[in-house]
Amino acid sequence: MRQAADEAAAHGFFVTATASDLLAHAIPLSSLQKQLERQALSAPVLACLDDLHRESEVSLTALQSLQRALSPQPLAWLLARSSTVRDGADQLFSLLERDGAVRLMLGPLDEQVAVTMLTDAFGAPPDPALAELAQGAGGNPFLLTELISGDRKSVV
Repeated sequence: MRQAADEAAAHGFFVTATASDLLAHAIPLSSLQKQLERQALSAPVLACLDDLHRESEVSLTALQSLQRALSPQPLAWLLARSSTVRDGADQLFSLLERDGAVRLMLGPLDEQVAVTMLTDAFGAPPDPALAELAQGAGGNPFLLTELISGDRKSVV
């Protein structure tokens, strides 16, 4: 998601990104709509929303309404959820597909990507014990980043 946001920004998009609890805690829906409409007046907008599997049914329904209300604007959505089955998130994604959205299903990261992440984070290839611990994440990017941030905290 970060790479897509960086790419969009490089092409002149205004990028707004957040994780779960967007609608429940951060900004009232009408304020968010007005903010996105204002931003779209000066540049196309990419709205990146992660962890939608954690959102309530009410928030997911509100997000669907927001997406439809803003459809005339130069606004693209990048929505992500885990593979955890969640009826509301699945229903939202299905409805967005019917409206023309494209759904991409990403599989687990392969072992070499995990090694690359560890190498990038620590500046050297992981030792066998750390590489084995990373394999325990099963290719889950969240678990790998938590492993890396946890390891960094213990090193610092």
